[in-house]
Amino acid sequence: MIFYQLAFISFGVPVALAISIDRAIAPRNYGVFACLDANFTVGCAFFDNVSGECVNLTAPYDNAISSFSADDGECTIFVDPDCYGASLGGITPAANLTSLPPGFDDAISSFRCFYDE
Repeated sequence: MIFYQLAFISFGVPVALAISIDRAIAPRNYGVFACLDANFTVGCAFFDNVSGECVNLTAPYDNAISSFSADDGECTIFVDPDCYGASLGGITPAANLTSLPPGFDDAISSFRCFYDE
């Protein structure tokens, strides 16, 4: 019993330190949380992306998103793929697309976000 306790103490501390160090140097994942329905209720997904990268949506999210939230950043949504067409910028965390100007709810095909680093 004493050996077990000593082994745990001697091995437990270095393991805990290694985990803390790995977390400190790991890059941060940014992205967008989006849902098919308003108020982030149904059909939700997280889209990993890099700051400044254009993300094209695919089925079932293409032309179907009603809730959109970016991690610590600001996004522009586009009605066409490849970040073209009608757009709306300044989307910051937690936007219900149903409350935005007409033409964007269930209509976006791509987005581009810039994150605070």
